[in-house]
Amino acid sequence: IRSGERPVVVEYDGVLWRYERSALSSLAELEVDDAVVLSAHYEQFETAGLGPMKPGDVGQVLEHNGSGEFRVMFDNEDWWYPRGALRVLGQEDPQDTPAPDSSLASA
Repeated sequence: IRSGERPVVVEYDGVLWRYERSALSSLAELEVDDAVVLSAHYEQFETAGLGPMKPGDVGQVLEHNGSGEFRVMFDNEDWWYPRGALRVLGQEDPQDTPAPDSSLASA
């Protein structure tokens, strides 16, 4: 986090995440038909590792459920992945969803 910049803290699935405000503007929202890969931090999301995609696989977004999960098709199988487990193909991972900040333990 840049000196003097207040971070944005978001709770998702019981984990607190800290974002730089400037990084939030570069997060691409996923849309139906987007080509996606697993993010560098996909293992932080319990259900993501159970899906058919593995690092490097390219899936296609089929739908969004309105609460941060995306149904993705890969190899004739579909799976619901949380937003933080995915990134748009070609988007740089350093600007993607940061790893959970362990210094923000829930009380």
